[in-house]
Amino acid sequence: MAGYAHSALKLTMPTQSAGHRNKEISLSNPKKHHFVPQQHIERFKSEDGKFWYYDRDKPQRGVEHRDAASIFYIRQHNTLVSSDGKRDYSVEKELSKIEGRYKDIADKVIDDVGSGIAPQLSMSGRRFLREYILLQWRRSPDFLKHETAPDSLEKLAIASREIEKSSGISLTINETRILAEYSSGRRALDVEVLTVFRKMTGDEYSTLSDQQLAALLKGGDAQNGRKAGEVAGRYERIPAVSDRVNSMRMWYVALPLGLSFVLGSLPVASVSVPGQTSAHPLRGIVFPITSGLAVVLGSPNAPFSMEVVNDRQWVRQVNRTIARMSGSFGSRSEKLTQSLAQA
Repeated sequence: MAGYAHSALKLTMPTQSAGHRNKEISLSNPKKHHFVPQQHIERFKSEDGKFWYYDRDKPQRGVEHRDAASIFYIRQHNTLVSSDGKRDYSVEKELSKIEGRYKDIADKVIDDVGSGIAPQLSMSGRRFLREYILLQWRRSPDFLKHETAPDSLEKLAIASREIEKSSGISLTINETRILAEYSSGRRALDVEVLTVFRKMTGDEYSTLSDQQLAALLKGGDAQNGRKAGEVAGRYERIPAVSDRVNSMRMWYVALPLGLSFVLGSLPVASVSVPGQTSAHPLRGIVFPITSGLAVVLGSPNAPFSMEVVNDRQWVRQVNRTIARMSGSFGSRSEKLTQSLAQA
């Protein structure tokens, strides 16, 4: 499974340039796996270096400034464990290389905008950025909590077809959803999960009671296999979704002083404003890369390239969407974070 997950990551990202491949990257075995990279968080800090953070699971702590190393991570989130107990950190190390490539591209985008020009990225750079936005959407632990995730239904349909192709077992969309919820840790090992497993295994475990089958599925090897499947699924490239995103137009939105984007544990949002149907630079898939700059993917017919938006209603909608979808979030402004925590 480790190899499968690693291959999925390679598929997610376009081929890197020779110069980038030749860079020496020395990585230890990381224990704290940031699903929002620390270098990304740094770009949302205030001028005095503060990031005002709110955790919905710990509301008693209120809004507090936190350093990048202490937020948006899960210990051993991407670590795989073999049957002999050996830990495999290859997925997290590959992600670190991808983050390095993203930093190079984000730096160029920020520099171009700072010079007053629309960012000039190569075709491979634009493709990388599109795939990276998808990666950041699916990488978050908040992703599967929301049915508004861009590929949730398509992913279930594709997963169902892949299961049938590999095993000959045809699962309904609902049965595939049950399996996915269990695999992601969002569902306990209940009767419905056991029913799906029995359907998939046929006669193999037909003589086992529900209690015996549950005990088998909770065993160490089964748990390690479940973790491997979860990690692999998290980073697997889904062609139908990637093709749809690649067909979208990409543009950039900068904010004037006085307005800023928030950063959430789910750092990407699909945004629209109720009652408004006309084209707008912030209508689409919005990925803030700094507190004052976002990449937007939207309609291929949209007339946008590099836009400055001072429409508070739309910026507020972006921030509300990110905050609502995220288990934790923050910004460069204590007042902004506080207002969203109370919304």
